[in-house]
Amino acid sequence: MSIRVFSLIAALSLTLAAQTTAPSPATTPSVVKVSARSECATSSQGSGVVVAPGIVATSAHVVQGTTEVKVMKDGITYFASAHILAPELDLCLLRVPALPAVPVTFASEDAITPGLPVKTLGFPGGQGPVTSVGSITGLWRFRGAQLIQSNAAIHSGSSGGGLFTEDGRLAGITTFVILSYEGLSFCLPATWISELLNRPWQHGTTILACKSKEILLQEFLDGMTEDPTNRMAWQAFARAWVASRPRDSEAWYSLGHSLFLQLAEAKEAKGQGLPLLEAAQEAYGKALELDPSYARAWNNLGVVQDTLGESAKAVLSLRRAVQLQEHYGLAWLNLGSVCMNIQHFEEAAHAYQRGLARFPDEAQSWVRLALCEEKLGRREAAIRHLRIALRLRPMQVEWWTDLAQLCQRTHRQSEFETTLAFLRQRLPDFANEISHHLRP
Repeated sequence: MSIRVFSLIAALSLTLAAQTTAPSPATTPSVVKVSARSECATSSQGSGVVVAPGIVATSAHVVQGTTEVKVMKDGITYFASAHILAPELDLCLLRVPALPAVPVTFASEDAITPGLPVKTLGFPGGQGPVTSVGSITGLWRFRGAQLIQSNAAIHSGSSGGGLFTEDGRLAGITTFVILSYEGLSFCLPATWISELLNRPWQHGTTILACKSKEILLQEFLDGMTEDPTNRMAWQAFARAWVASRPRDSEAWYSLGHSLFLQLAEAKEAKGQGLPLLEAAQEAYGKALELDPSYARAWNNLGVVQDTLGESAKAVLSLRRAVQLQEHYGLAWLNLGSVCMNIQHFEEAAHAYQRGLARFPDEAQSWVRLALCEEKLGRREAAIRHLRIALRLRPMQVEWWTDLAQLCQRTHRQSEFETTLAFLRQRLPDFANEISHHLRP
């Protein structure tokens, strides 16, 4: 059963007070203020870094969904004329032809190591540029690159600004922090900017809307936490977070999920699975004591309870998750799986339908929905759902067998023969195997 990590991420806010210094002359000319405006007259403000002549890098969540983007330097306003948007990386490049600014020099990726002194530079609250000093406190694998963790403070309006080494080289672009935990701010690796320059430019001033800032930043933490190379380090971090903030539901949630993910590594170690599951259950329970409205914690608790064989409790937890968040597709799919396993087929079918409305490409869930429909005597619906699954994954021989058997049981002989004829033409080995497995 699938499970995802969801941790509350707050963009551009941090409880740690910034240590500000005078802006560095080596980096100040390369950092600019970015302002964006949408059709409905809402505006957003962030920072940017000049990475090539007339090209500014900033965070995608600062400018997405806007129709006008301006760059301000030394009291003069310049308008962006084209862009390259990469929402999956939370990056955007802006073409600002008239901007008279010297591009930064990029730091070597090999030079980015824990303990390295660094400084952030941006326009918090639209003021600045302001520098905050600190050091690199961690490196996390993400999509083949490394996210940079730093304790140099980031404040509202700094997103899209630069993380620089002491000699003024760009190490990364500031992007997000986790609310309520000191020293956990993240920067995107500067190496992504060079790769982004190979994409085609989109001309015009409208930057299309994509995912919300919260979802986009949440996906960063999802991917980072679930990367196997990060798991034990993340668990150590989560334990430290709980120790320092025992009344923080987010800390307990992160600890619970790190324990659940560790099960993948513990499968070969006898006796390890049960203690990890019980510890994860306790951590999710602590999170829910502190925040009973935490839908994702209810979802994950339900998955753990089901894994422990506590199906009745799992159903209640998953029902609570979807009550709190009606369009929580993953929780609906998880509820469908648990209900199906305990033969509550009507509720399972309903849950799968709700989940598949959000995740229509989940082929296995279409098959499980078809099985529920068949158990309920709704064979026509079961056939429709199997066909959808086979469109998504046409090489699943057992699903073709299920479809052929359903056609026989519903006396659809013509459709049964058509299916076999099609398979004999396209996939003869599958057709022979299906014929062999069919009951007389």
